[in-house]
Amino acid sequence: MGCGIGLQIAVLLKTGGTSALRLTAAEYQALLARWTQDAQALESARVKLANAHADLAKERERREQAEAEALRAGVRQDTLEQLLAQLRPDRADSSGTNKNPATK
Repeated sequence: MGCGIGLQIAVLLKTGGTSALRLTAAEYQALLARWTQDAQALESARVKLANAHADLAKERERREQAEAEALRAGVRQDTLEQLLAQLRPDRADSSGTNKNPATK
């Protein structure tokens, strides 16, 4: 295909088609400039996407750590509530005797 374009250019030059050749060259330059801009825009989008993925990974890690900490806090709360229930005097005991050995 490259030879075909070279041949077309040679024919254009021989037949006085310099204005057509100039137009083709101008179109080529415009396309090349557009391609360069698009390539830069694509690279910029790739960088933004990579940054977004990194931010997402950090946020996911923070969320997982917060969920784990919340779970640990819930377990501590349950344990402390059970301990507190064991240490409270038995209010349901109407005989006046305290069944909780820790409060004797």
